[in-house]
Amino acid sequence: MHLRRTASIALAVLVAVVAPACTDDDGGEEGGGTATGDGAAAAATATVTMKDFEFDPATVDVDKGEVTFELANEGDAAHTFTTDAPKADEEVAGGEDGSVTVSLPNEGEVIFYCRFHRGQGMQGKIVIKG
Repeated sequence: MHLRRTASIALAVLVAVVAPACTDDDGGEEGGGTATGDGAAAAATATVTMKDFEFDPATVDVDKGEVTFELANEGDAAHTFTTDAPKADEEVAGGEDGSVTVSLPNEGEVIFYCRFHRGQGMQGKIVIKG
């Protein structure tokens, strides 16, 4: 009985320590900014994976403002994350990661694409919310 009680206490302590580390401090919304120590909002982030001549996700919903796109190229071929307006262009070699920050000042949609493979349908869209 004593061993069972000790194990229960140890488990409760472990949960109390680990559970707060697993929470989402930015409100849980993808595309939402997080506050920095000085009270300013950090750039929102969105993750886009490139592989086999497609983007995943092909549609990214974000709030207007500064957005950092974390790019993961899981394929062998080099790809780009390119937008025309606002202008952005980041090349990511096969098997590598990259990032690009874009200022999205207005609501609406922006098309992103791979300069190398757009003709093969490698494009997506950013849906900007107010």
